Amino acid sequence: MSRVFFTSDQHYSHTNIIKYCNRPFQNINEMNETIISNHNKMVSQDDIIWYLGDFYMGRDGRAQEYLNRLNGEKHLIVGNHDQVGVTLEGWESISDLKEIMVNGQKIVLCHYAMRIWNKSHKGSWHLYGHSHGSLPDDPNALSIDVGVDCNNYKPFSMEQIRNIMKKKT
Repeated sequence: MSRVFFTSDQHYSHTNIIKYCNRPFQNINEMNETIISNHNKMVSQDDIIWYLGDFYMGRDGRAQEYLNRLNGEKHLIVGNHDQVGVTLEGWESISDLKEIMVNGQKIVLCHYAMRIWNKSHKGSWHLYGHSHGSLPDDPNALSIDVGVDCNNYKPFSMEQIRNIMKKKT
């Protein structure tokens, strides 16, 4: 059975993201290669991976190469910097917002954080990106930022998210 992963805000080849988000990389090549390596160590070709926006924001024309190097069945939730990302070949789906079920758990996926979402008062989860870990976590909301800045530049596994959500009310 396929495992499911979630991630956001790689910003491949975006030079200034290192400075803006205080990422611990010397240059974009080191950042890109670290994020790709971390991804492929966790995600196999048979796994499903949801990208919650801002996949690429470079000028080097290598977006398709980066996508091709990544393992998994890849789905994109469009972010504010995905003008190039939506034109790439290799996405299984492209959406602005998506509601999915994983092992009986309803999950609402969007690039942007929401205060309430469909069935938020009935146990559904909300996963988002965009904020690069800058929003304070709400222990009373079943939502989390799945951006790479929040997980040591790696995707979140469904198991990680389930464990985080168990601690929320």
